Amino acid sequence: MGNSLCFQMASTSRARYTVRQQVELYEATNGVEGGTLNGKPVIALTCKGAKSGKLRKMPVMRIEHNGTYAVVASNAGAPRHPFWYRNLVANPLVELLDAAVKQKMRAREVFGREKDEWWERADAAYSMFPTYRACAGVRSWCSSWNLSRAWTSSRLAVLSTGVFDR
Repeated sequence: MGNSLCFQMASTSRARYTVRQQVELYEATNGVEGGTLNGKPVIALTCKGAKSGKLRKMPVMRIEHNGTYAVVASNAGAPRHPFWYRNLVANPLVELLDAAVKQKMRAREVFGREKDEWWERADAAYSMFPTYRACAGVRSWCSSWNLSRAWTSSRLAVLSTGVFDR
């Protein structure tokens, strides 16, 4: 798929809020408002900036299976990772807010069969992910991350398009 078409698709699917506004609304209402993106449910993810060390918050598509979560660093098929991908690599301890439930979690990259299973779940949750992977070009093989509760066995997978997993 041509990059110009992918970027055009990404720019026309932008939310009516800025990222900051959406997360603030989500936090203030426990996800009742600001809890969707393109009609699909989101969670709020808080991580520490890789360079600044400042807390960074962003809405990401809600992908959950049996108490385990995944996040996808697709950047809508753009040729670069979203900023928060590098933040998770540098600082894998995160906070996840799913409606009114706040959890401390640890991100870890997943591979092989586990990665494939999470991609099936991600694609089922949000139908644009296969298109984003096609748009990503050299990043078309997505690395997968699992977010687990920091002190339990529950996990969060991070699915990211990247040359890192080739």
